[in-house]
Amino acid sequence: MAKFILKRLLYTIPTLFIISILVFATIQLPPGDYVSNMLEQMRNQSGGSANYSPEFVQQMQDRYGLNQPLPVQYIKWIGNIILHGDFGYSFANSEPAAKMISDRIGLTLVVSFASFIFTSAVALPIGVLSAVKQYSLADYFFSFLGFIGLATPGFLIALVLMYVAFKYGNVSLSGLFSTEFQDAPWSIPKVLDLFKHLWLPMIIVGLSGTAGLIRIMRANLLDELNKPYVETARAKGMSERRLLIKYPLRHALNPFCSSVCCSAEFPP
Repeated sequence: MAKFILKRLLYTIPTLFIISILVFATIQLPPGDYVSNMLEQMRNQSGGSANYSPEFVQQMQDRYGLNQPLPVQYIKWIGNIILHGDFGYSFANSEPAAKMISDRIGLTLVVSFASFIFTSAVALPIGVLSAVKQYSLADYFFSFLGFIGLATPGFLIALVLMYVAFKYGNVSLSGLFSTEFQDAPWSIPKVLDLFKHLWLPMIIVGLSGTAGLIRIMRANLLDELNKPYVETARAKGMSERRLLIKYPLRHALNPFCSSVCCSAEFPP
């Protein structure tokens, strides 16, 4: 198990390296550089009254290394991240990128973990029920819901849930906090307010993978229930509940858990 986890962790190094190259290349796709575009926007906003000399533009490009070749820019960018933890400066938000990441990563992990729990808690029992009660009314009902969930775009489900929550639940859609807690320091009332708003993004993010996981759990458990060792255990007089938990469910959980981890999402 430890060897498997270590191997997976080592795979993340080249993966992150490739992702960093793709991200850097995507940033460079628009014509010009950010300094030139930013100064042009400032000039347009001032009605053309703000004029910046070529020397000033050159100084800004030299300061941020934008006049250097792209490979050199990439090496400096990735080197600052790895060696100094410096992700650069956000011109759009006028603050360091590291601060923007630190301010948002905590809540992102909270929403992702809550969605993970929701997906597992919903998909697992429904998948087991659909497999054990194959071709029953419950199986047809949940299969129908599963197909609807797979066929419906996630953004449409999000819009419907947001409308219902706002109209009938009087839930604010401004974010994870009420207005009075947006910039307030952390406290017990703020945590409770977070939980009050957390259920909506948890369901929206979690539903995107729930329908597929139900089908995966049902299919895997049905495959295990039809194997000879189940018939043998049943012939020896083992109760259906004990048989289900002790043998086929354990085997069917392996692909289910793998699918849950692979389908875990980070909200934007």
